[in-house]
Amino acid sequence: MNLPDILLQTTRWQGLGGQQASNTPAYIGIGIAFGLVILIVVISRVVASGKKQGSQRKYRPAMFRKEGKKIGLEDRHINLLEDLVKKYNVNYPYNLYMNTPLLDQTLARGFQDLAESSAAEDQKNIQKSAMFRIKQIIEMRAQKKKTLSSTKQLKINQALILAPASGGRYRSKVISVMNEAISVEAPQGVDGNLIIKKRWQQLSVFFWKEAGTAYTFKTKVVGFKPAGSMQTLLLQHARNVELSQHRRYRRKSVDRPAYYYRVNVVESGRGRKLKKEAVVDTQYRGLGTLIDISSGGCSIKAKTPLQKGELVKIQFEPVKRHSITAFGKVRHISRIKPVGSIMHIMFTKISRQHLNSINEYIYEFTEEKSS
Repeated sequence: MNLPDILLQTTRWQGLGGQQASNTPAYIGIGIAFGLVILIVVISRVVASGKKQGSQRKYRPAMFRKEGKKIGLEDRHINLLEDLVKKYNVNYPYNLYMNTPLLDQTLARGFQDLAESSAAEDQKNIQKSAMFRIKQIIEMRAQKKKTLSSTKQLKINQALILAPASGGRYRSKVISVMNEAISVEAPQGVDGNLIIKKRWQQLSVFFWKEAGTAYTFKTKVVGFKPAGSMQTLLLQHARNVELSQHRRYRRKSVDRPAYYYRVNVVESGRGRKLKKEAVVDTQYRGLGTLIDISSGGCSIKAKTPLQKGELVKIQFEPVKRHSITAFGKVRHISRIKPVGSIMHIMFTKISRQHLNSINEYIYEFTEEKSS
């Protein structure tokens, strides 16, 4: 064998050896990938097992009651939920505390059975009230977990209420959200002049998201800017956006006529015999538009509103042929253009039956019937 043949065979051997060597990393890669797949499967099963333990864990009455107490439910509420769990054989009772569709389905069945029962109306209203309160407490707890981290998350056309430190509340909306500021519609008076017109003026801003969740933040006016035919305020971004404590209950928009009457406090007697009595002034009746409602109060748009702090009697129908009467106090007034205002009213007295009717409308357990 001559030298060229030896070199040729050596080259072939090296080529075969090189090919085998190049496959080794591929086999290692396949092994690593296979190991990763096994690891992912194991982790997925562990996570799934954890979820099952959290939401599908075995029902234990003592633990169920403890969880209910932790979120703020009273004994009567927990007792009622336990009755519903047993009656409807709810598979995953702990999910009721998480404001899931299961809670709404279970309560809806409870309302339906209650409507068909032969119990006295007073007893029905007491149980209805308790079920609505359960929903409100669980819903409020869920809302506290849904917070906005920055005003940069505001959406265009988001409705706002601007409240200067000097007093008053004015409706506005978001025009644009920039990195350096928020552009909002500038409130104007009847004369067309700006109501908020000082730079660096401090404001409290309120707005509402899904299910009537109310938020608030503090800001300052950093500038003014025209946007077409509209004048806008430039507001400083806020790092902290907090849940507002003024709105504890879900609020729903509505567009229905409402009558309102001034309530006067009449005093009689003297000294220890002094008595105060609330008297409805039937000679003063105003007609406005009910624009939103909750179980804690409502807002009425009117051309001739009552003043802040005045007592009021209200009559309205959130659903046709379901008249509701309530007494309240005007907490705030929001001026609107070109004329009129919005009265923000807190209920001070309302029957349990009428309060249940409001909640039925808000939580859509009663559908509006066409006339």
